[in-house]
Amino acid sequence: MSLLPRGKQIWKKHVEIYTDIFRQALLALSEMPSLIGKNETTISRRLNDLVQQKCFAYDRDLAYPICETPIVPEETEEEYRYQETGCPDFSCRLKNPHASSCRESEFDFHIECKCLGSPTSSSWILNKNYVNHGIMRFDLKDKRYGENVPDGMMIGYVISMNAEDICKEVNAELVKTKRKFTPISFSPSSDLLKETTQQIKRIVITPPDFTLIHLWIILNHSDAETF
Repeated sequence: MSLLPRGKQIWKKHVEIYTDIFRQALLALSEMPSLIGKNETTISRRLNDLVQQKCFAYDRDLAYPICETPIVPEETEEEYRYQETGCPDFSCRLKNPHASSCRESEFDFHIECKCLGSPTSSSWILNKNYVNHGIMRFDLKDKRYGENVPDGMMIGYVISMNAEDICKEVNAELVKTKRKFTPISFSPSSDLLKETTQQIKRIVITPPDFTLIHLWIILNHSDAETF
């Protein structure tokens, strides 16, 4: 199952709209006080409120992204047994009017959010988690993020360190995966919102050619240098 040719342009517009919604919401998030020290779940829930506000302002008919909902599993050959799946932070659902079957009628633009910066403990390494518990979920059988679609998104909440040093650590971890994932690179700027795209050659989840959008928002801007 994948997007039919007539559905690809609709999907492209779908991704563009929600990417812009999240851009706006992340900039609004950066203006909120007292986010440093909050955990990832708390920050994402603040973001969810802002995303809904931006969706409403854009178009009252625009559906809000579904927050923290599991991916519907596929039934295996064994009766009443299902594949394990992941639970993206946000799912932006597209209804495909050109579907030829019910299985092709809905597609999700999945978004995963992770904190970035210095480790919060000896066992919780944020920048490694961005790769192993974020990017990799778009090509793991038991997660299945971005299945049947060509695009997904990673959001990074920068709570410490500067973005350039974080990017170096993330790319070093990407090398360890031994996958055909291009390095992440942002254009130098003093903007609080960093944006880039990464090309991923998937070996588990279809389609293999996949674009991952990365939006990083600097939340520690009052005491950190950015690039």
